Amino acid sequence: MKIKYFDLKKINHKILMTNKKEILKQIFSGQYILPSIVNKFENNFSKFCRSKYCVTVNSGHDALKFALIACGVKRGDNVAVPAQTFISTWFAVSEIGANPICVDIDIRTGLMSNEKLKNLVNSKKINCVIFVHLFGNICNINEIKYFLKKKKILIIEDCAQSHGGFYKNIHSGNLGDVGTFSFYPGKNLGGIGDGGAIVTKNKKIYENIIKLRNYGSKKKYMHETLGFNSRLNHINAIFLKFKLKKLNQDILSRSKQIKKYKKGFSKFQHDIKFMEVLKNIKPSNHIFYIRTKFRNQLVQFLKKSQIETLIHYPIIPPLQKFYKNKFYRQKNFENALKLSKEIVSLPIGDHLNNKDIEYITNQIGFFYKKKKYNFN
Repeated sequence: MKIKYFDLKKINHKILMTNKKEILKQIFSGQYILPSIVNKFENNFSKFCRSKYCVTVNSGHDALKFALIACGVKRGDNVAVPAQTFISTWFAVSEIGANPICVDIDIRTGLMSNEKLKNLVNSKKINCVIFVHLFGNICNINEIKYFLKKKKILIIEDCAQSHGGFYKNIHSGNLGDVGTFSFYPGKNLGGIGDGGAIVTKNKKIYENIIKLRNYGSKKKYMHETLGFNSRLNHINAIFLKFKLKKLNQDILSRSKQIKKYKKGFSKFQHDIKFMEVLKNIKPSNHIFYIRTKFRNQLVQFLKKSQIETLIHYPIIPPLQKFYKNKFYRQKNFENALKLSKEIVSLPIGDHLNNKDIEYITNQIGFFYKKKKYNFN
């Protein structure tokens, strides 16, 4: 039995075939650059996120970059970012000439530590914070929001992995000034190409991003500011419109798979640890990882059992070559470094059935029975 970590062909096939007629109609419409279908998807996604405004762009990375610019972050400003995240979070800050300032994570949740962020803000001038809802877990922004706002610090949410994730009844992206999303194919709401979106309740930020994505223009041939070419593809927009309809169902399915995993691993609670989800948080279940001191051995064992896994992420941003010399003191990110050495992401999603989850669970159980190690 061969089990893929992710199978886009299988996942997207039903949506493409069921809606083939409407997708082809859009292809033959002759309307390709920001046609009405893009606006329809923006409206639908805005309602899904319970946000006032939504602007789509070419990628999640551009969404982050435009959010920073639209919020007024400038060259030389300091932006607090988590030590554990995909590199795009850091690159967006560097790309506009600002400085990414490393904040370690809470190893239990995998998310930026509010305590360490507060210590940083009390010791250094910080202009903006990017909270990353990594793995689909949601940051407890409300715990520190008043403190940050009192110091006039902007709050941006990187929601690239948290479509459908909530704090209480607030959808991710609405806890700060602006939220950014990615529609990279591997996401819960993944497209058939790259894509991204920004949500906000601030009209000024919304209007700035409308111009940023389209050469600084709201009206054809009238360019009010420096802008970019970053528009969501029309075919991607119609595909995402259809996929959005089943997103809640997919998240529920992932939740059930996670419960099956955890039940199957109950005998190995000394060997395996899970991501902690805090009270009032409803995660999007984008990634399901386990923590183990024997990560590398387990990955190799599962590979021999024809089970694909991924590591999110093997080299954290402060240790990437581009940043390494700037963040040489590992005590600044020791939790992120520890987590990166211990976690492995297991297959999850619609391409799997109960037998697949059972097979993976049994193989991991067999690995630990064979090892007879304790996780301390």
